[in-house]
Amino acid sequence: MAYNQAPSRSPLIDNSLKEALQRRGTEILGLILIAISIGIFLLLWSYSPNDRSFWSISDEPTQNILGVIGSSIAAPLILILGWGSFSLPVFLLIWGVRFVCHSGVERAITRMIFFPVAVAFSSAFFATLVPNSTWIHKFGLGGLFGETSVGVILKSLPEVSTTWVNMITLMMSVISLLTLLFVSGFSRKEVRGISKFLLKGSFLFCTHIFALVARIALLSISRKSSSMQGNHDQDNISTQKREG
Repeated sequence: MAYNQAPSRSPLIDNSLKEALQRRGTEILGLILIAISIGIFLLLWSYSPNDRSFWSISDEPTQNILGVIGSSIAAPLILILGWGSFSLPVFLLIWGVRFVCHSGVERAITRMIFFPVAVAFSSAFFATLVPNSTWIHKFGLGGLFGETSVGVILKSLPEVSTTWVNMITLMMSVISLLTLLFVSGFSRKEVRGISKFLLKGSFLFCTHIFALVARIALLSISRKSSSMQGNHDQDNISTQKREG
């Protein structure tokens, strides 16, 4: 017994339109991440320990750009991570640009899950730095987490010296930079391209600086020689007048 096959229906949304919608959705997500990164950067940059928040009460006006909400978010971030919390807006900004430009989006899931590791190393790096006079907290620049992590490392050393501290600072700076590049989705090709661009830009910058210094030196020498020549001519004229 033969059955008549039902005619195949065309999809409600064709593949080209579906792909276009996916691309626009990815771009919108990127713009949202960029906006969030800017907001987090502003609330961290304008952080003040005297601001009123959900965690503290103060009679002074709130200095945070985003108000009480911003100070309430910035206070625990600074307390736990210190300046290492600035890696969060950098991370979101890079991925926002990637989503908008459709660059390395396929690496998002496999890289983003390691972001807490990058934040931890960033906090540990800032904990090795000496706070300036404006830092009024009892903990260091890396927050409580960074200070605790570095304290554990220092206690494991047989002897704490300036050399060891400098080595730990250098090691933490390299590891934090590498982990931040990794979780931000950078590939070896992109890192090489950025390195070449920075080296070329530094070389051109130094070349222009040296050329500018040389021009200034030549200009000053020419002015001095012209002034000396003018003084010499005036002396000759005055001598001729006296002889005459």
